Amino acid sequence: LVVAADGLIDGQVIELAGDVIPPARFLTDDKPYAVNLVVNALGISARINGSVADPVGLSGVDLGIKAQAANLDGLRPLLGQDVPDVGKTELATRLTFSPSKLRLSKLQAKLEESRIEGWVQLNPAASIPELEADLSFYDLNLDKLMPLDNNSADKKTADVKPVEKTADGRLLSDAPLPFDTLAQANVQARLRAINLVRNNQLLKQAEIKIDLNDSRLAVILLKHSSIKGEFDGEIVIDARGKKKPTVLVRLKVPHIELAELLLSSEGTAAVEGPMATDILLRGQGNSVAQILATLNGKVHLLLEEGSADAKALDLFVGGLSAMFGTIFTDQSSKTRINCAVCDLKFDNGLMTSELAVLDTQYSTVFLEGQVNLKSEQLDLKVSPEAKGVTLSVAFPVLVKGVFAKPNIDIEKTGAL
Repeated sequence: LVVAADGLIDGQVIELAGDVIPPARFLTDDKPYAVNLVVNALGISARINGSVADPVGLSGVDLGIKAQAANLDGLRPLLGQDVPDVGKTELATRLTFSPSKLRLSKLQAKLEESRIEGWVQLNPAASIPELEADLSFYDLNLDKLMPLDNNSADKKTADVKPVEKTADGRLLSDAPLPFDTLAQANVQARLRAINLVRNNQLLKQAEIKIDLNDSRLAVILLKHSSIKGEFDGEIVIDARGKKKPTVLVRLKVPHIELAELLLSSEGTAAVEGPMATDILLRGQGNSVAQILATLNGKVHLLLEEGSADAKALDLFVGGLSAMFGTIFTDQSSKTRINCAVCDLKFDNGLMTSELAVLDTQYSTVFLEGQVNLKSEQLDLKVSPEAKGVTLSVAFPVLVKGVFAKPNIDIEKTGAL
């Protein structure tokens, strides 16, 4: 049976051509039915070759699919303007389908210079949909593929909406988080990235494992190019049962290269140097506010023989270098960091600075005090000790009040 058809859908040309087994054989032949079709639609040209064992029951489907397009502009009338503005696109995969399994194997996709390889499998017949995947992403620029958000770098600061407060004036949101969505699917996935760009930041290499089963989500970090040596890193969200969901964050790393993590949009590193990390935090609740209010654990950070760049700090987080004006001089925007130690303890939402010291070539800065994440109260003291007379700021600074309206003042004794 030779098929040839063409038409329009919302002004978009649809063309179909090829040959399939005649319908009369559907009831008289138990051999797989050959399929050989060419489809041109929405600016995409696709060729489908293979066979279907049971066209009526849609089982025994085994099809090779190849598609290409000069761009994806033809999808915009159907999907809107969020379709990425990319050039030549190619897709090749093998589709196998039965009532209990849909699988895309030998998947190879190209979006200009970007590549995606691997396989995806879905079991739609399970009581809860089951998804498995193993995908690798190469030279993927998410800034180009994903639509710009309202806080993009191209928008002026005046256009950025202020942080919304709760009804009682607090900043930490008490809005319920969508933990119920964890019960809608079971997922087993392994994702790899080589040269991934997001927010103008380049991630050279990363690999994560996602395990979602019975409302328990575990995201495990398997590999990261900025981490040297063996490490343990994972985020676990357990929403099983009737208890409030539990969130666990664990990261124990002997060596993280900060230059790669804190790279500004201009390619300069805000902070350079190796940092050792030991983080273990656990909270419980249905919202950000509830989880932080019950936070327990520790944070240990150690940086030795590094450096900081004031200009890059401002590009990374606007105005951040002004908070650390004591570590720079008017003559230099860079400073050598001899050592930085940060030991924080979390006890039911109360964060206490047990030891926080930043020692640079120009000054030594001490941080002490507490932050109550439950009441959003600040009680901190930043004490710089200058190593020379070139510093414009060298007074102890008190940070008190609440998150929504902090009170920052110079300690009177230090000023004298």
